[in-house]
Amino acid sequence: MPPSPPPAASASSDQSPFSSSLLAISLQAAVPLRVLAWYERGGSTSENLATARQFGALLVERGGWVLLRSEKEGETAALFNQLAEAIAILAFAPGGIPSLSGQRFDAEEILAGFIGIEQARAYCQRVRTHA
Repeated sequence: MPPSPPPAASASSDQSPFSSSLLAISLQAAVPLRVLAWYERGGSTSENLATARQFGALLVERGGWVLLRSEKEGETAALFNQLAEAIAILAFAPGGIPSLSGQRFDAEEILAGFIGIEQARAYCQRVRTHA
């Protein structure tokens, strides 16, 4: 029987500063790229939002493996990718969302760096009214 993952709550309280800063840096690189990918695909949908919300339950159950490498091949990478994707989708909410490291992920701000503030603002407003 495979070992149980550490609970997300205890993993965050027992994590080393290195692992938490590595996760923060990795998310700072991955989330903006995923936000840009959503922009290029025309934005997220209500189904994507539901999937991102459902990821919360998985994160509670297995989130410790995002910080502490899982013994199961590929599990840590899969969880990280799902986390980055969920944050990118939720970043389209007005005002964005706070991150694990205290940095806010806001799709409008992220996209402004790629396409300009006015176009980013108009795009995000359009996505929010259609989601």
